[in-house]
Amino acid sequence: MSITLTVSFHGGSNGLTNLYTAPGNTAVLPTGSGDPALTKAELRGFTLGAGSDSHLYVVNGYKDSSSILQYTPQSGGGYSCGAVWATSHLHHPFDAVWGPGGYLYVSNQDQATDKKIKVTAYDSSGNYVGDFASGFTELRGITWAGDTLWAADEKGGKGKGALISYQYNSDLKKWPVSSTGSIDVTDPVHVLYDGSCYVYIGSEKDNSVLALDTTNLGEAPVTVVTSSSSVPIDATGGLAILTDGGTQYMLVCSRKGNAINQYQLNSSSYPPTVANAGVFQSNLGDNPEFTGVPGIGVFN
Repeated sequence: MSITLTVSFHGGSNGLTNLYTAPGNTAVLPTGSGDPALTKAELRGFTLGAGSDSHLYVVNGYKDSSSILQYTPQSGGGYSCGAVWATSHLHHPFDAVWGPGGYLYVSNQDQATDKKIKVTAYDSSGNYVGDFASGFTELRGITWAGDTLWAADEKGGKGKGALISYQYNSDLKKWPVSSTGSIDVTDPVHVLYDGSCYVYIGSEKDNSVLALDTTNLGEAPVTVVTSSSSVPIDATGGLAILTDGGTQYMLVCSRKGNAINQYQLNSSSYPPTVANAGVFQSNLGDNPEFTGVPGIGVFN
């Protein structure tokens, strides 16, 4: 593949506290005077703005400075003018995705003052709108498929993990909304909607990726990348689906392997299949969390 990925890492006191390119290992975010301090950052999900908004939004999950950061693109590439965009009602955030209502939805891993773990929402100016969903056991990744939010509750369901769905309601007075369904999935962490049919689910401890057919919810998720793959995953992290030279690929962060794997993806079949597995980037300097190319393909 000739694509350059952007990657977030575990970070903290001894890890990588910026987004970096792969390959290239070039820092993406500015750290000059006036930019948000990233010294102990734990950067997680990142996304471009909705519609014509070309800013880059980055989750800082560091507990003492839980926030969404906003960066301005430069005409020649890269970003400048970093700012803290939102802090209200954030508790150890993990993932952030734009969705219905034009809101940015954020998954929080820790309990709020009411002892609930929530998905919170923010308008285009970073103002807190409300709690969209709550009551999770161990919330991680989220993704929108049309008007349905799919949330990975790592220890939800029967205690081994669940993928939980919520239907959008434009009446904020009816938030948080109730769940519309729950599917048992072992240890789900990352979830990614491909934009047409499948929600892909990264099972961290099973070292696998599964696919849920959103057009046929009567079928259980099927395994696409198994733990016995020729290029195995060591703790499944972030997912991305990109097309290069007419070929579609799934990129998967191998967290404990400090690598990003690539698998040629055929999503037109049922179930989806992968082939020609390989390592896109190895020997990363920290555990990769999320990966993708802002503005190209899908990732989470």
